[in-house]
Amino acid sequence: MASKKDEEQKKFDDEYVTRLEAIRLHLGMKNGDMASLLGIAQNTYSTNLKHGYAPPPHRLRKLIEKGLTSDFILFGITDHMDQILVEKINSNMEDARARLEKLRRDQQ
Repeated sequence: MASKKDEEQKKFDDEYVTRLEAIRLHLGMKNGDMASLLGIAQNTYSTNLKHGYAPPPHRLRKLIEKGLTSDFILFGITDHMDQILVEKINSNMEDARARLEKLRRDQQ
């Protein structure tokens, strides 16, 4: 049985990975492009998506340089961000969730 801490970590990772996927969709990038931007191998990025593993925060620098905040990427906090950018990214959240669910379903 998973502990409350494990469940909270999984929820955090799932939300973080979903936001990263929505950001990738907003930027019009392929998985390989996003992996390269994060400084990780494409297969590592794909594995992270499939299993809901969140990349370490130090990998976010290039996204932050594109106008995103670590608060938004990690926690969904939109303070200090351009609200039009937030709306555009959030408009991709449903598609991001659906893509991740399909990816995880297909791996089984």
